[in-house]
Amino acid sequence: PKGVMIEHRSLVNTAAGYRREYRLDQFPVRLLQLASFSFDVFVGDIARTLYNGGTMVIVPKDDRIDPSRLHHWIEQEQVTIFESTPALIVPFMEYVHEQELDMSQMELLITSSDSCSVADYRTLQERFGSLFRIINAYGVTEAAIDSSFYDEPLEVLPETGHVPIGKAWLNAKFYIVDAHLNPVPVGVLGELVIGGVGVSRGYLNRPELTEEKFVDSPFAAGERLYRTGDLARWTEDGNVDFIGRIDNQAKIRGYRIETGEVEAKLLQVKGVREAV
Repeated sequence: PKGVMIEHRSLVNTAAGYRREYRLDQFPVRLLQLASFSFDVFVGDIARTLYNGGTMVIVPKDDRIDPSRLHHWIEQEQVTIFESTPALIVPFMEYVHEQELDMSQMELLITSSDSCSVADYRTLQERFGSLFRIINAYGVTEAAIDSSFYDEPLEVLPETGHVPIGKAWLNAKFYIVDAHLNPVPVGVLGELVIGGVGVSRGYLNRPELTEEKFVDSPFAAGERLYRTGDLARWTEDGNVDFIGRIDNQAKIRGYRIETGEVEAKLLQVKGVREAV
């Protein structure tokens, strides 16, 4: 809904980040193209494929939600990269598991564009982690599509909640701050702000919103930061734990209540499949 002004250098940096972090020079890139052409992820698809001499396999809209037809595309076109939301990937991979379908040519499965539950991610890793790499990516349009990903051993995955979003990648910087842009300690909740080459010029024809969301950095001279509005905290190992949106936060008698943490606890109750 908002036009974001991305500079060429920001997209080039993102493309270089994909190549290095996703190891795109180590296998034939054949990407299952699912995102709308108007979505920033589509630009990321171009950066991952054409920039690396690869192929985008553009899937018809109706086939994206039919697991049998979607698998047909993956098998027929020998797709090696599959990125989508957990809402699509989790039930599709459940279908693959139940039907015992072949996914041997796959190299990289990426959950992104929405938070992924620890339970779903653990199931994916336990069933398919030995066959291909599975990562959880994080990014915002305002910082050139992607800024980090999580790719840690299963034994360090948190017990509940959302999958961490990892560490800032190539030429990106993460800060977790309070309302006054002061950094918060490890384990303390704050707003995730992003710095580095990927940060865009701002919103097209929206100077007031640009001024609100893009601010001068108190940490480095000349650096601009994007305030994501995402609630996060540092973990002991240097990864970022994504909690939810700041605007979903509630206050009861002066106490801040994180609805994401409440949902995580509800999901531990036997018989509860989803919580909101």
